[in-house]
Amino acid sequence: MIKNFKCPLILLAFILLACNTDDGDLVSPCEFTAFIDLDVYNEPSQSEFTIESTQINDSCLDITFSASGCDGESWVVQLVSDIPLQAGDFGGANLSLKFTNPEVCEAYITKTYSFSVLDYLNGLEGIYFNLQGWEEPLTFIN
Repeated sequence: MIKNFKCPLILLAFILLACNTDDGDLVSPCEFTAFIDLDVYNEPSQSEFTIESTQINDSCLDITFSASGCDGESWVVQLVSDIPLQAGDFGGANLSLKFTNPEVCEAYITKTYSFSVLDYLNGLEGIYFNLQGWEEPLTFIN
């Protein structure tokens, strides 16, 4: 009789573990989160790169850039803002991509990084960003 209950119990345990009823924790679909730090913003990037494109996907800012390297696995990338934003109708901030590349290879690699800007949108109808190295302002509208 115990054999008959073993499979349904395992299935029930799996279902209970797979379900998450905690709606308080929002999970960002972005890989990284932009942050605010005037000192870091003012520092030059440690390595050279070229921004190829930008794209806004929901609350994520996707930045595609290229740099020399081996495979890009050891790259360190941060997106930093110069100012915190206050709630209001429409706000703006400046962003800077900070890039450190310890790889010494002659290949030219292009990668896309996705940064959450959800914290900036809190209480705003929309926001625009000026990204250093990118000519056009980036506009998010809630």
